[in-house]
Amino acid sequence: MPTPAESTAPAPAPLLRLLGTPLLWHAGRSTVLAPERPQQLLAFLAQQADWVSRERLAALFWPDHAADAARRNVRKVLFRAKALPDWPPLEEQAGSLRWPVATDVQRFEQLAGTDRPAALALWQGEPWLGLDGEGGPFADWVGFERHRLRSRWRDLLLAEIDAAASADAACRLARQLLEHDPLDEAALQALVQAQRGAAQAPAAEQSLREFADRLQQVHALAPGRWARALQAAGAPPEIDPGYIGRTAEAHELAALLAQPGCAWLTVTGPGGVGKSRFVQQQAPRAAQRPGWRCLTLPWDEVTDEAQALQSLADALHAEMAPGQAPWEAIAQALAAVPTLLVLDNLEQVPEAAQALAQATAGLPALQVLATSRVRLGVPGEWLLPLAGLPFPEPEDLEQAEGFDAVRLFVQQARLHQPRFDPTVERQAVVALCQLVEGLPLALELAAVWTRHLAVAQIVADLQAGRSELLQAAAPQAPARQQSLAATFDHSWRLLSPAERDGLAV
Repeated sequence: MPTPAESTAPAPAPLLRLLGTPLLWHAGRSTVLAPERPQQLLAFLAQQADWVSRERLAALFWPDHAADAARRNVRKVLFRAKALPDWPPLEEQAGSLRWPVATDVQRFEQLAGTDRPAALALWQGEPWLGLDGEGGPFADWVGFERHRLRSRWRDLLLAEIDAAASADAACRLARQLLEHDPLDEAALQALVQAQRGAAQAPAAEQSLREFADRLQQVHALAPGRWARALQAAGAPPEIDPGYIGRTAEAHELAALLAQPGCAWLTVTGPGGVGKSRFVQQQAPRAAQRPGWRCLTLPWDEVTDEAQALQSLADALHAEMAPGQAPWEAIAQALAAVPTLLVLDNLEQVPEAAQALAQATAGLPALQVLATSRVRLGVPGEWLLPLAGLPFPEPEDLEQAEGFDAVRLFVQQARLHQPRFDPTVERQAVVALCQLVEGLPLALELAAVWTRHLAVAQIVADLQAGRSELLQAAAPQAPARQQSLAATFDHSWRLLSPAERDGLAV
């Protein structure tokens, strides 16, 4: 006989597990989902966590049927779904359906940004295991979700390896990645670094040999550049794929800075075009003049003039005399040594640009090299605009590998998929470069998906409007460049109300 407290306790909410073998927990028992239409449809509705129209379900599950026949099939499957014993009920309104059952996928994505260990603890294996179906749009959707979630899990696990409290913990996590994908070069890097950090040099060399053997046996390929460098040098270098392109712009930058009247040069261009990296590569060379120094300040986190002033004063060790204006003290510190002052992301604080230009006007041994998405409008400002990398036209197909946009995409693809062969997918790679107009950030984000998708499929999905392909995680990038959507949103917030109104027309 239940006690009064037991009889009034609320029953646990139903939960659908989709990470690993799909299970429904409800009414005190668990049920394994079967690859049958009613249960596939319910699982799809649960992950959507919103209302879905009958028309979308018909097109998703019965794309080859006439509209009337597809709608009849939806009705039949819904009837069977409602007849499942003791399953949570479907909800209907105005021709749309919803199955209000929480999923572990939703919880995984919520925790991914706030509690990485808790998110990883939810991972029980391959998402949507056994629920694919036999081809068609639904199978494609499941495949895309599986790849998306798997990539998210991999990125979280790599981040957890970096943050591991001990080399042994890092080794365990890296082996987990290699068990999932024995040819994952990033996982190999993490494992070898952890083994060497734990003074396990013989084990690290064994890991390298085993990786090389697997590559040779499976794909008849040699290890990638990073693994070869490890074997040769015996020490784990940082992955530095090298800088591609911008040769003409580099010559132009050097020529402009050599002009006597160029006191302020702003490199402009849209978000994701590579302004910051270009300037970081070229500024030290431009400052190689007798007695000059190069001082670089990234202002991506600076949001107002006061922060800009403080960061510049700290970098210069500027000391302010009693009653002295802050910008005057900074100008005095800059006058002491010939300086190439590199200010990155200056569009964040245009008022600081104006104040700095006014305070340093006339200093003979100061040049400012700034990056901004828009011209800053300071007196005497010179401009060097950056566009996307050169990409081939269809008639350039045979020489495609000589174009910078193709070279960048191939380089990035091989970081994620060491087996990537551009000659096999040359036409699709050219189409992708044309589609994104050589924008480096878009190429880097698209390259992430070569681990799971052919380039032709990436192009087709982008043409179909699946912009989530360009929202892949890029944990090494600043938040404003985690995706093209984030880059656009950052640029939009920087516009004045009048500029937003003008673009919205």
